[in-house]
Amino acid sequence: MKPAWNPWPVGLSLALLTVFFGVVAFSLFAQRHRVDLVTPDYYEAEIAYQAQIDRQQRSQELASRPSWHLDHARGLATLDFGATGEAPTRGTIELYRPSDSTLDQVIPLELDAESRQEVSIVDLTPGLWIARLHWTAGGEEYFHQERWEVPEAPTSP
Repeated sequence: MKPAWNPWPVGLSLALLTVFFGVVAFSLFAQRHRVDLVTPDYYEAEIAYQAQIDRQQRSQELASRPSWHLDHARGLATLDFGATGEAPTRGTIELYRPSDSTLDQVIPLELDAESRQEVSIVDLTPGLWIARLHWTAGGEEYFHQERWEVPEAPTSP
């Protein structure tokens, strides 16, 4: 009598090979996958975060905070400091793209006589943007941020 063929060794070997190749494939994927942290120096920024909390708190205590007006037709975002109090002595506008750090922009704060500044949004990729405003006034540092949604450019019919 000839012994019957036993499928268990073949099935077990195939299962182990599948798991092995799955682990190898996932490892290769994980090594090649780009992960953007919020900032490149994330850990150093985390240590200094209390100063950031203080800047945000001072900004919240202002009688009037800076505001943005988006004019998609003209492709401009207008920053208006209005009646925030003392005019900023220096600062920056950071246009932060959460989904792709390579698109981030830093623009120096250069207000006109009416405490306004226009920023072009024509070249911004459509989607979510966060406008972070850092400024110094009266020896104190401030921080304010707003979320923008930049729409798709209209297509011609």
